[in-house]
Amino acid sequence: MLTFDLHGIIYRDLGKYPLCSQINKATCIILNMETATDRQERISWWRRDLIERARVAVIGAGALGNEVLKNLALLGIGRLHVFDFDIVEISNLSRTVLFGPTSIGKSKAILAAERTKELNVNSNAVVSGRHLDIVWELGAGYLRKMDVVLGCLDNLEARRSIGSKCYEFAIPYIDGGIRELGGRIQLHKTGQGACMDCTIGEGERPALRNRYSCMSAMKSFQQQRVTPTVQVSSAFVGSIVSQEAVKLIQGKPVSFGSVISWFGETNDFDVLRLVRNPNCPTCSFPPTRPINELSISSESTAQDLFAHAGSEWSFILPSPFVRKFTCGLCSRSFETMKPSHHCKDTDFSCIHCNNAELIDIDKIDTLTAKLEPEVLLLSLHNLGIPPFEVLRGTNDETTALFELSADLNKFTELT
Repeated sequence: MLTFDLHGIIYRDLGKYPLCSQINKATCIILNMETATDRQERISWWRRDLIERARVAVIGAGALGNEVLKNLALLGIGRLHVFDFDIVEISNLSRTVLFGPTSIGKSKAILAAERTKELNVNSNAVVSGRHLDIVWELGAGYLRKMDVVLGCLDNLEARRSIGSKCYEFAIPYIDGGIRELGGRIQLHKTGQGACMDCTIGEGERPALRNRYSCMSAMKSFQQQRVTPTVQVSSAFVGSIVSQEAVKLIQGKPVSFGSVISWFGETNDFDVLRLVRNPNCPTCSFPPTRPINELSISSESTAQDLFAHAGSEWSFILPSPFVRKFTCGLCSRSFETMKPSHHCKDTDFSCIHCNNAELIDIDKIDTLTAKLEPEVLLLSLHNLGIPPFEVLRGTNDETTALFELSADLNKFTELT
């Protein structure tokens, strides 16, 4: 007969074990105690403390992200952070273990975080979910706090964005992808082989701009890309992504700079070294240092930024800030005053003559202390800079990074 306490500990019937006649009863109870993680703790090199201290970001909470989150919850990972921009649709239900019929229309990230918290065998685990645009709204300072970042994405732009940030801050990045009955896992770490950007071929690079018009505004109509696949693929690839993350957390060797390919139809595996691109836009340059932590936030103004960093610095904006546009036919001007990724392509159309082609855009690509007051008094958030972002600054002598460190207070799950 077995009895359970509230923590899932099992106390075996002591009379069944001869060992109990040789040692005292109290010692026997301790030796025959089980926890929810008992089996994994029997692995000779397993360290539960490393699992419980681990900080893991899962980018994407669709089919693959569901499988990875489920695995990490059952392992008892101590801090899990989930990011996604989508909502649950009916087609997700056949491939997502964390969602059900009542999930339709809800945020994938927030709902997946709630379910992951319920599943986590570590009762002290912190699990957070954030519904945001991965490219434009996830500050790089958040990723700096992670031990490993797991990519469970379905688009190239987001993969490149996350991979490049992980390279800059030397955060291991494990990227999974699925298709039909197969998939692949890419393993990246700064200084150990090819980065994520190296693996994007020249023929694929136009896809990085799929969401944008020629004026860098969001397209008002975007054709949805649908990947043919089945749940088996996400389960299989998710298990390998989770496996490599666990090996990393436990200090075991990981073949960074490699890709693991799985072909389910033929039950074939390939593990190949990725080839570095000597002209890679990301890793052909060493990571920028130092990283200066500024006591300002995204709600601070551009003027505050220069007051803390110094007026000699200039800062590259995430996307051009559009002050106004002028119609090339009637010469009328229209004030815009927002970053281009907050603009729609239909915003750049003259309401008087319906011209949408001959348009001259007045934009700012770089912040300097010499800009007019109407720009310098705008908040960094209104200039398109997300909370906890890390900005790249340059002056006449060098380049450095500047983190909006005061934004840490907005993310209680990180403290």
